[in-house]
Amino acid sequence: MRIRHGANRAPAVQVKEPSPDRHRYRTLAMDVNNAADAEMRLVLRALDEAHDWSHEDRFNQTFVVPARTRRTVRFPLEEISAAPAERPVDLSRIANVMIVGHRRAVPGELNFSRLWLE
Repeated sequence: MRIRHGANRAPAVQVKEPSPDRHRYRTLAMDVNNAADAEMRLVLRALDEAHDWSHEDRFNQTFVVPARTRRTVRFPLEEISAAPAERPVDLSRIANVMIVGHRRAVPGELNFSRLWLE
């Protein structure tokens, strides 16, 4: 999946879950390729069906992909579940996974080749 971005368009991917139960897995992984000449700071957001759309009620983890680099990034599901302070994320009812970044002055593209559970 190629995502073009620039001053008027932030890089973003949203995956709505057709099969949300992740209990038999330990890790969410993704292959991401930053084709730009500058590093990309991205945020993985994961939320369950009980999410109240506040920042505090979901998993938010920043990660960096250096310029002109392909990287496999892994997120332990245990950390995703434990992210909200008020309650655990229900891994059997994941509703949405998002990867978002900031708008960039210089246009570029970000490529995702895989998103999987281990």
